[in-house]
Amino acid sequence: MGWISALARLTSLIFLATCTSLAYSQDNHCKKTIYLTFDTGNMSVATNVADILSRQNVKATFFLANEKTSRGDFSLDDSWKSYWQDRLREGHHFGSHTYDHLYFVKDGPSGEIFARPQFGSKAGVMSLYNEASYCREIRRVDDRFRELTGAGIQKIWRAPGGKTSPRSIRMGTQCGYQHIGWSPAGF
Repeated sequence: MGWISALARLTSLIFLATCTSLAYSQDNHCKKTIYLTFDTGNMSVATNVADILSRQNVKATFFLANEKTSRGDFSLDDSWKSYWQDRLREGHHFGSHTYDHLYFVKDGPSGEIFARPQFGSKAGVMSLYNEASYCREIRRVDDRFRELTGAGIQKIWRAPGGKTSPRSIRMGTQCGYQHIGWSPAGF
């Protein structure tokens, strides 16, 4: 999900949450939880999103990949260190979106999967990933986030583009990370 559409959805969510809380302030019928999540994307509206979340005291989960930003750097570069430290301090949660933003393509013939990284040294090249190499790709985000902030991410991951198979989900689970899906339509 891109940052611009995420910002629009966040604004709508905050509006709906405010209206809902006013409408049901006397008799709360709502028993379900809404989880607000963001994927790193190009970070062009990252500061605006952070400001809105802070102003409204809304917590979110950020799924991180080392994606190229609108500034020309990458979202897990040292140049973003203070941004991620601030989000951590504010109480947000973080998950892996795979380090090089791997798009699942198909299951392989012998228990592997084929995926195409969007970034990194193999960008655009479909490659075969066994469980160990796929796990490394998920864990690299955790390792890098720990370098930037001193804290690890939650043991959750989200497949780029929402593209998965039972095998890719199982690989993430074997690695210790629960897959969190998303809806293209949002809420």
